[in-house]
Amino acid sequence: DNRRDFEWEKIGLDNDVKPGYTLEKEIFYHTKKLISLRRKHEAFYSGSFVCLYVDYFLLAYLSYSFDSVAITVIHNGTLPMGGYVNIEIERNKKTPTRIKKKLRNSLLSCRLTGEKVYVTDGSFKIRMNRKSAFVFMPIS
Repeated sequence: DNRRDFEWEKIGLDNDVKPGYTLEKEIFYHTKKLISLRRKHEAFYSGSFVCLYVDYFLLAYLSYSFDSVAITVIHNGTLPMGGYVNIEIERNKKTPTRIKKKLRNSLLSCRLTGEKVYVTDGSFKIRMNRKSAFVFMPIS
């Protein structure tokens, strides 16, 4: 039983985090947001995956299924990024042409933070805080 170590005393009868547990409440609502994204957007539960960028601290990947497209960027560094990183979409040979066309010159919005980036010339630049993530989707 993998739930034995869970701190059930922090959860109320309404299945919400009890008052006074600020960090736990933040984690709880962040997790609920991720679950909601996964349920609403097919790119997260079926389809294909293309790695767009990877290094020691940064991973960016494209998920897509039919018209559902998402770009997830995860920065696992303990310090904020010193400069911008260019995330290539158009030049990536594994990105399907229809997805390149869909993202070309588009505005992407992060479904976690609201931050927006523009795809210009087939790529976008990103700079992130420590231990952070973005889940970008095109604004229709």
